[in-house]
Amino acid sequence: MTALVSNETIAEITQTFWGAYLPDAGELTLTANLPEIDDVRARVDIDGAWIGSVEVSCSMRVARTVASVMFAMPPEEIAASDVSDAVGELVNVVGGNIKSILPVPTSLSIPVLDDPGEWRFEAVLESEVLLSWGGEPVVVRVWRPEGPSA
Repeated sequence: MTALVSNETIAEITQTFWGAYLPDAGELTLTANLPEIDDVRARVDIDGAWIGSVEVSCSMRVARTVASVMFAMPPEEIAASDVSDAVGELVNVVGGNIKSILPVPTSLSIPVLDDPGEWRFEAVLESEVLLSWGGEPVVVRVWRPEGPSA
């Protein structure tokens, strides 16, 4: 099955958001090889004419730095809830932009943070974009349900 949204489009959406919301935080670049780190992982589910999920995962270092920049707070003052809010906002904006180019009608769930290392749902990986920020991984994945009707 051909992906409805290309990896190039996913990368462009993510990099555009990153530059707009985190202009002084450094460039988010495409990469081909990164260690698998998903200390923090959030997703939004899309339902309607297309059904699936958009997931953003990153290291805790990335998540804390993003929260620090996003909330204009020193890193040592960042609480776990700030990290959750920041990564939830990342996936919400990336997922919302992906949703906007999918067949209509579609709706977007609120962000859900998943426990690292825990498999969340039955799905097939449709797209995966590996990005690097300061040498740390930021991964965007698009999942679709398993099965013949998926």
